[in-house]
Amino acid sequence: MRLALHLLGLSILTQALQRLRPFDYTSKNQHVLHSTRYTIEYTSKNAERHVLPSIILKHHRTADLYKSRFLPSPHNIEAVSAALEFINSSNASSGKPRPIILDSGCGTGKSTILLAKTFPSHSVIGIDRSLPRLSKSLDLPTPPPNLLFLRADLHDFYVLLASSSSPPPQISKHFILYPNPYPKLRRLKQRLYAHPSFPFLLRLSKGGGGEITVRSNFEFYLESFRDSVDALALALSLPGGEASITASSSMQMQLQLPAVTTNFEKKYLASNETCYELVLNV
Repeated sequence: MRLALHLLGLSILTQALQRLRPFDYTSKNQHVLHSTRYTIEYTSKNAERHVLPSIILKHHRTADLYKSRFLPSPHNIEAVSAALEFINSSNASSGKPRPIILDSGCGTGKSTILLAKTFPSHSVIGIDRSLPRLSKSLDLPTPPPNLLFLRADLHDFYVLLASSSSPPPQISKHFILYPNPYPKLRRLKQRLYAHPSFPFLLRLSKGGGGEITVRSNFEFYLESFRDSVDALALALSLPGGEASITASSSMQMQLQLPAVTTNFEKKYLASNETCYELVLNV
C-alpha cells in the first residue's frame, strides 16, 4: 500500500479518510491475522475519521500559538540542550555532520542499543519519560559511543528541538515503536498524530529526506498516523513522499531491523499477535 503525501483540501482529505478499508496483507506465503488477548478492538473508526482532519489542520494553524503558550519542564529543556551538545560533539569528532536517529518512547532502551549497533555512523538518541525504564540501560558496561539516552516528555522535546534553530536538526531516521495507543476516542488527542506537537515532529524531518517508522499491534493507529502526515505534508512544505504498511507475525518478519526490537514486540510475537509497521519517506 503506497500513498503519495499531498494535500488537496480538507473536503478531499475527508473523503479519502472515509474511503479507507481495513488493511489486508497477503504475501507469497498465506498470512493469517491472529486475534489474541492483546488485540485492540476499536469501534470508533468512523467517528475518528470524521473529526481527525479538522484536528490536524487546527494544530497546524495554531502551532506557533501552542509553542508560545506551552511551559516545558526544566528536565525537558535540559534534555534538548544535551541532545544538541551530543549532536554537535559527534559532528565535530567525525569532521562532518552525522545522520541523526531518534528512538521515541524507547522504554528500557533495547531498540536504541540495537539501532546504535546497526548504524554506527549515526548519532542515535533514545528518549523516554520514565527514568525507571531508562535506568535499566543507563548502566551498560560498554555502551556504543554513538548512543545517548535522555529522559524527556516527547511532546515537549519535539517542540523544543524543532524550535532550537532554523532550520532545526534534521532527523534521518525516526523510530516510534509501539507507542501508547490510547484506544478510546475520548483520548484521541493524546495520540502522537493528533497531539498539538505533531507538526513539530514532522518539522524535524522536513526537507531532510527523513524516514519515519512506526510499529504497533493497533493497525488503525498506523492508518491514522499515515493520514495525519498526508494532511500536513503540503502545509509544512514537505516534499512528496510515500507510505507503506506491512503486517507481520512471529513467523514472518521482513523488516529493516531484527524482529524483536522491544519488550512489547517480544510479548506480542510470543502470543502470535499480528504486528504492523508503517514506513514514511518524507
